[in-house]
Amino acid sequence: MRMLVYSLVGLVVLAAGLYGWGWILPEEHLVELSREIGVGPDLVFARIVDFEGAPRWRRDVKSVAYDRAEQRVVETNSMGEMPYRIVRLDAPQRLETEIDGGRELGFGGTWVFEVEAVGAGSRVKITERGRVYSALFRVMGKLFFPADKTAREYLEDLEKSFGGRE
Repeated sequence: MRMLVYSLVGLVVLAAGLYGWGWILPEEHLVELSREIGVGPDLVFARIVDFEGAPRWRRDVKSVAYDRAEQRVVETNSMGEMPYRIVRLDAPQRLETEIDGGRELGFGGTWVFEVEAVGAGSRVKITERGRVYSALFRVMGKLFFPADKTAREYLEDLEKSFGGRE
C-alpha cells in the first residue's frame, strides 16, 4: 500500500513539474527554414498553391478541401483536420496563411511562403510564427515534436515532388 501511495505522489509531482515547465516555456515560437529547389519559381509556386494536389506529394496529407470563395483550406492528416485561411497571395512570390480555429485547436499562427529565383532554380523560405496555448502541449512539443518538423518535412516533400533529393 505504501508503494502505491508513493507512486501516486510521484506521478502528481511529475505532472505538476511538467505543467510548471510548460507554463514557463514561451507560448510563441518562430521557425524560419529555406531550401533551394532546381525548378523555376513559377512551377514551385504553382505546386505550393495547388492545395488540392497536396496529397499527391506531401507525406502527411490525406485529403484537402479548398473553398476558393472563402479562401479557406482544410487539410486532413493522421492527427485530424487542419483548417487555415489564405491571408495574402502574391503569385509567384508570396503566400501567407493563418490557422483558422485559434484556441479551440490548442494552437495557432501563420505560415509565410516566399519563393525567389536563384540561378535556374528557386529558393523557398517558410516562416512559421506559431502559438501553443496549452502549457502541457508546449512541454509535449519540446520533448517529442520539434518546432521545425512540419516546415522541414514540407520543404523535403516539395523538393522530392520535383525529383529532388531522396
